[in-house]
Amino acid sequence: MQSIPSFRATHLLPYAHFLRRVGTPVDRLLSRARLPTMFEDQLDAHLPLLPALRFLAEASYLEGIEEIGLATTKDVRMTDLNPVFVRAAQASPTLNLALEKYCQLGSLENTNVRFWLVYGPLQIRLCASLQASGEPTGLRSAEWSQNMTLAAVVRAFAGEHWYPTEMAFTSFFPVSLAAREQFPNTRFILGQKASWITLPRAMLSLAPLRHNVRNPGLDLPQAAPQLKQVLDFASSLKFILRAYLPDGYPKVELAAEIAGLSVRTLQRRLAQQGLSYSALVKHLRYEAASQLLKNSDIRMIDAANELGWGSQSTFTRAFSDIAGISPSEYRARTKRVTH
Repeated sequence: MQSIPSFRATHLLPYAHFLRRVGTPVDRLLSRARLPTMFEDQLDAHLPLLPALRFLAEASYLEGIEEIGLATTKDVRMTDLNPVFVRAAQASPTLNLALEKYCQLGSLENTNVRFWLVYGPLQIRLCASLQASGEPTGLRSAEWSQNMTLAAVVRAFAGEHWYPTEMAFTSFFPVSLAAREQFPNTRFILGQKASWITLPRAMLSLAPLRHNVRNPGLDLPQAAPQLKQVLDFASSLKFILRAYLPDGYPKVELAAEIAGLSVRTLQRRLAQQGLSYSALVKHLRYEAASQLLKNSDIRMIDAANELGWGSQSTFTRAFSDIAGISPSEYRARTKRVTH
C-alpha cells in the first residue's frame, strides 16, 4: 500500500527562518497549511510533503518573492543532511562514490524523490524527480531545494564557490534575475521531465575537502529501519504524525487531510492493516515515549507535554496500559539492561 510522501523537517527550517526575518506570519501559514507549528524542535521528524508545498506557494505569493526556494536554500551544507548519509559521504574517497551513496539514501531526506546519475562523455547529470502534484510555485521551491542539496554534496568536495554548468526544472516559470546573477555561468533549462544539475565528469575523482572528513563511526545497515518506516501506509502516517504530537492529540480529520483522503477512506485503509486510527496514535505515542525514556533524561512532565498527553498522570496511565509498568519503572529497567 502506497506511503504518504514526507520529508525531513530540517528542510523546512531555512524557509521558516527566512520568512520570519521578512515579517511573514509563519505560524499562521503553517497552521493554515496543516503543518505542525513546533516542527523546529524536532528537525529529524518527517512532515507531509503536499501541505508543505501549499505552505511554500502561499508564502511566495504573500511576500511577492519569485524564487523563494533559492533565497532560502542557497546556504545549505552537506552536513545539514541526514547523519546516515553524511557519515557515508565523509567516508567516501571520491565525489563519485558520495553521489552514488546519495542516490541510494536520498529517500531519507524525502520519501517521494528519486535521485539518479546520468554519465556522459564529458559531463555528469545529477537528477531528481519529485513524484507529487500540488501548487506549481511550491513545486518549484522544492526543486530548488533538491538542486541546491545536490550542489551542497558537490561543494563538500569541490569547494563552496563551485557552481553547476547547467540547472534544470520541470516548471516553465522564467528564472528570476536574482537567480541568474547568483549563477552567472550556469545555463538554466525549463520544462524538463526532472530537475538536475551538471558538472564536468573529471570532477568525479575529487577527494573530500579536509574539513569535511570525519570518522564514519556508523554502520550503514542502521539506515534500514528508517527506510522501512515509510514502506506502507500506516507506518508512513505514524512517521509523519510524530511531529504533530507536541500540538496535542492529532485528530483523525487532520490525519485524513495530510494523507489527501476522506476520513472514511483513511479508516478503511488502516483497517486493511488491522488498525484503527486511535490504536495507531496510541502505538505511536508509546513508541515515541519509550525512545525518549531510553535515550534521554527528560522529566516525565516534559515527556507528557512533548507527546501531547497534557498531564503527567495521563501519560503514566496511558504508558502503563501498554507496557504493563510505569514510565519510571520502564526507564529504570532499560538503564539496568544497558549498564
